[in-house]
Amino acid sequence: MKRCSSFEKVIERSFYFIIAFCAIWKIIPTINERGFWSDELFTAAVVRYHPILDSQFERKTVMQIKMNDSFLTVKAGEQHPPMYDLSLKGWASLFGDSELSLRGFNIFLIALTSITILVSCWRRKNYPLGTLISITTLVVLWHPVTQSYATQARSYTFFLMLSLLCLLAFNKIKEAGHNESMWRLTFYTLATISFLTHYYMAVFIGAVYIFIAYSDLKQRRYVLPLIPVPFVFSWIFLSYHSLLFTASGGVAWSQISYLQALQSMLHIMYGYFGVSSILVALSSVYFICKRKTSETQVSICIAVSICVLAFVCKKSGILHPRHFIFIIPWCVYLMLNLTLSLSKNRFFILAIASIIVFISPAAGTQASVYADEQYKEAAKFISEKYSGKDYKIYATWSPNEAYYRYYLENYASGHVSVDMLSSISDVDKTCSYINKNNVVLYAHHSHDDVINAFESCLSTFTRTNFDGVVVIAKP
Repeated sequence: MKRCSSFEKVIERSFYFIIAFCAIWKIIPTINERGFWSDELFTAAVVRYHPILDSQFERKTVMQIKMNDSFLTVKAGEQHPPMYDLSLKGWASLFGDSELSLRGFNIFLIALTSITILVSCWRRKNYPLGTLISITTLVVLWHPVTQSYATQARSYTFFLMLSLLCLLAFNKIKEAGHNESMWRLTFYTLATISFLTHYYMAVFIGAVYIFIAYSDLKQRRYVLPLIPVPFVFSWIFLSYHSLLFTASGGVAWSQISYLQALQSMLHIMYGYFGVSSILVALSSVYFICKRKTSETQVSICIAVSICVLAFVCKKSGILHPRHFIFIIPWCVYLMLNLTLSLSKNRFFILAIASIIVFISPAAGTQASVYADEQYKEAAKFISEKYSGKDYKIYATWSPNEAYYRYYLENYASGHVSVDMLSSISDVDKTCSYINKNNVVLYAHHSHDDVINAFESCLSTFTRTNFDGVVVIAKP
């Protein structure tokens, strides 16, 4: 590709910024269309109810979490490391913990990442590579997965953007010249954040880290590769009880063999890109045969990660398509790199990028992007109909207490008291009180045993069904 004139570069980069802005603008109207579902309410609960400065620490699993637990206790006990929640807490300290604020953090991340990458790629001696990374970023922004998951107050957008930045640093290292040390430091910093953001992502970025660290060790640069080590081992020490609990299937959704897990991983890859996923395999074979070092390393990292993660999923029994979206930027990078090898015409590359986005299946084709759960509507119903009338509020399953409190507190004018019923025995102990007094049950529909036991304590009751949630009250 011939070096563009300065004016042509300005036009091209301006075009990229406009496309990125349009992708972000498309997300914004949908960001507050619905209330939080259970997973988002867990995030909101961590932000609102579990203080960072609380020094208490207990080794608990996610099934044992209580409202008064510290941030460290909660995060060490659940399935995801703390970096996203720490970042979101900082954001919420400035902008509050409303739906709009917590989801708006994703918009901020996407905008910040896009600007960082496009500005970093503005000036390049190796001009085609700048175009490649820029267009990869645009594909990721317009990809159905990004457009869908950006509307959730969960870590998916955080680690997807983090993966994009790791890809930028990975490519910058090989052509940065006198800035190489800075970009190596940047990569190790991003890798550390990745390791402390998502365990599955840690497997993939860990594979990339090995290649970068190996090249440093060969050059006798021993300090930079050690940056992630103290942070990673410290977190492993704090959370090993949860890791062992999860690895033993403590929160498993299904029991699958390794072969089934591997097939599911490949099916997930296909689900991200549809027919164009064939290009990922072709790209890997092409670059391995051509012995192009960086591209071969990426191909190896993708293949090894799929095999390792299939084993991890087999052990944990947790395999959701949303947990692997960090791999999308690297697959897009390979596909566009193959296109670049065929033609260095940037319009051809843009055309292929557009096709990749166009034929990529909707995010919900493999699994639901979110569950239809109307906690918000149910809480509003309770607040409008039963608050101020001496009704005692019950809810189901103690670890989910914050899910109910979040919206009840949003609608309440004063203190909200919620008593938790986690089992039939809990209902039996309070059955006499339930029968004689004004009570209301705010429950997730999956807790049928508690719901049925509660209803059996009442001679008459009204039942109002919402999506995923039920409200039962004594008339």
